[in-house]
Amino acid sequence: MRQGPRRDSGASLRTLRARASLLRGPCRTRLNSKLILPRMSAELLSRVTVVLDHPQNVVNIAGVVRVMMNFGLADLRLVNPDEFDAYRIEGIAHRSRFLVEATTLFDTLEEAVADCSWILGTTARPRTAGRN
Repeated sequence: MRQGPRRDSGASLRTLRARASLLRGPCRTRLNSKLILPRMSAELLSRVTVVLDHPQNVVNIAGVVRVMMNFGLADLRLVNPDEFDAYRIEGIAHRSRFLVEATTLFDTLEEAVADCSWILGTTARPRTAGRN
């Protein structure tokens, strides 16, 4: 396990940040109780596409929209959603009209990721409790 830099008795904040930037991998280090994360450029973020395959609930879509807005992502693709109500999504994820209007709908997952070069997939875990 790699640890973050230790504060030497005369080390400046600039020196510690420089040391933190030398760490490889997903760099997360604490410095004076502030979390330092590597910055992603707008150009890199513009290449990230979020694809939801058969989302079942408009609340799930709205949650993803909110997260995308928080992280500066702008390309959302939905594959055959059970429901897509822009008005309800905007009511849950406030000020998201631009992202909801730019959302692209697809019939198949293959069509949605056809122009993507690196794909990462996750899945939902089965629910044990029933929903109301």
